[in-house]
Amino acid sequence: MEYSTEEAEAILARARERDNQARAARKAATPIVWKFTFEPSRRTFEHKVYAAHHRIYELKGEVVNAAEAKAAGHPDHAVRGGGMEYLVCTASYVPCYNPPHVVCAVGGGTIFVGEKWKTFQPGEQIDNSDEVAMHEIDAFLADNPEGGDITDIVMRHRQRRGLK
Repeated sequence: MEYSTEEAEAILARARERDNQARAARKAATPIVWKFTFEPSRRTFEHKVYAAHHRIYELKGEVVNAAEAKAAGHPDHAVRGGGMEYLVCTASYVPCYNPPHVVCAVGGGTIFVGEKWKTFQPGEQIDNSDEVAMHEIDAFLADNPEGGDITDIVMRHRQRRGLK
């Protein structure tokens, strides 16, 4: 069977469209699943802390279904985890009164909660989602000074910023 150039191009375009739809369906059926933890950093050799009432914590993010997500077509950069270190002041800790509080980021890495972790359009007001998330982390640390799973906190921040 012979096809004209136009017919062959139309057949190829339909085949590519079917492939694109199938690829999109595989990705949609396998969403990326994140886990975020906030725990005292074990990398003390990089940051000497001189005040006993301060600690370095690390916010780590990992994709728990990275292999499945990559197999479904998610790109490598979308399933790459990482972390960032933060200075936390524990001096004002009085249960139910003043929780520990995150002071600032001190280590390079992947910023999962940050002021500029979104591309704001000209004239668009920067929200305070990062501040909300950090206050939630402060409250979490009041009950869990050794840290733990803060996936819910970070995912709420991502949703407020329009991220998945």
